[in-house]
Amino acid sequence: MHPFGRYLATAGCVAAAVALSPGSLAAGKHLGSPRPPAAEPTFDLSAIVGVPSCANALSELGTVVGVRRTIGSLVRGFSWSKAAGVVDLERDAIPFAVNDRGEMAGQGDVTGSGLQALVWTAAGTMRIAVGVAYDLNNRTEVVGFHLPPVGDPPINHGFRWTEAGGLMDVESLTGETPPWSYFAPLSITRFIRTDGVMAGERGGEAVLWQPGGQLTILGDGVANSVNDLDVVAGANRLSDGQPVIWRDGVQTIITDAVGQATDINAAGYVVGWMLVGGERHGFVWHPQRGLRDLGPGQTLDIDEIGDVAGCRGSGDESAATVWQVKMSAAEYLIGFDALAHRLLADVDAKASRAVFREIDLARQALDRGHGLIAERHLRRAVIEVTELARADALPDEWAAALRRIGAWIAARL
Repeated sequence: MHPFGRYLATAGCVAAAVALSPGSLAAGKHLGSPRPPAAEPTFDLSAIVGVPSCANALSELGTVVGVRRTIGSLVRGFSWSKAAGVVDLERDAIPFAVNDRGEMAGQGDVTGSGLQALVWTAAGTMRIAVGVAYDLNNRTEVVGFHLPPVGDPPINHGFRWTEAGGLMDVESLTGETPPWSYFAPLSITRFIRTDGVMAGERGGEAVLWQPGGQLTILGDGVANSVNDLDVVAGANRLSDGQPVIWRDGVQTIITDAVGQATDINAAGYVVGWMLVGGERHGFVWHPQRGLRDLGPGQTLDIDEIGDVAGCRGSGDESAATVWQVKMSAAEYLIGFDALAHRLLADVDAKASRAVFREIDLARQALDRGHGLIAERHLRRAVIEVTELARADALPDEWAAALRRIGAWIAARL
C-alpha cells in the first residue's frame, strides 16, 4: 500500500493507481487534445466529510485540508488525518495549503469584518492581513496577497509573512521600494518553497521571487508552483490561459484546453484542471508520459510520492478525493530525496550528510539496474534518519514519516 494509503486504511481506501498515458514531449513542443478519462481515485474523502466538498492540499505526513458544506449550507474549511479525524475550522474559513507541521494557510471572514488572510498554527488562528494566504512552507513563511490601508484604491500586492518579521510586501523585499508603492503593479505570491523561493504573478506576468525579492520573469501568465529543479507550473495567461510549465526559460503547453497547471513535484508530475466541453476536468501530466484526463472535477496539489488532492464532479456533486500517481522506482527515489531535503532543511548539514549520501548511492545503483543494491542503500538512509531522531536533530513525527516512506519505496526497488 502507498505510504499515504497507510493513513487511510481505516477509512475505506480503495487500492487503485492512476495509470498515465504513454507518449513523449520535447521541451517547448505543443501537445494535442487530452485523452479520455480512465482512472479510479485512491481515497474518497467525501465519504467522511460529505458532499459537496473538495480537498485543496495534502502533506506527506497524512494531513488533507479542504472545504465542505455543512448543515444549513454553511461553508467550512476542514483538516483530516487518521490520527485526528475531521477538524472543522471557523465558519467561512477555507485552507488552501498545509505544511508538514500541520499548519495551514487560507482565507476567511472569522470576525465579520471582511476578507482576511489566515494562518492556523498550534497557537491558534492568526489574521495576518486583509487579503488571502495561499501557501506556507515548513518554516511557517506564508505568501498571498494583501490590500492597501482603508480608503486607498484596492490594489493587490503579493506578500511574505513570518511570525517574527510580520508582513512584508514583495515589492519591498529588495529594499529598493517603499513598503507600499502605488507605482508597483498588481501582484500575488502563490507558492513558497522551503528555501524561500516564491512563485506567482506580477503585472500579468508569471514570475519567481528569490528570498531577497529579486525577480525572474517567465512570460505572460501566472506561476502556481515551482519544484526543486526550478521547473514552474502555471498558465500562459491570467484568464482563459492554457496549462503550461516553464523549464530553463522554455515554455511547454500541456494542452490546448483552457485551464491551469496548479502544482508540480520533483519527479516532474503536474496536476491541474482544464475545460472539456465547458466543464472542468482534473488532469495529471508528465513530459515523457503525456496527459491523463481524470474526468469532471479538478486536481490541485501533488506530493513528492504521487498523492494528489482535489475533487471529482462539480457544484453540489463535488466530492473531495485523493488520487495516487503510479511513478517509477527512480521517480520515487527522486521524490524521497526531495522530501528528505525539505524535512532535513534545518538539520546541520554535517549531521544529515549520511542520509543524502545513501540516497544518492541508491539512485546510482538503480540507474545501473542494481535494484537490490539500491534497496540496501535506501534502507541505510532510513537507519541514518533514525539516528538523527535519536540525537533530537529531527522531530519524531518527521523521522517516522521518512522511515515509513523510505521503507515502502525500498520494498519496490
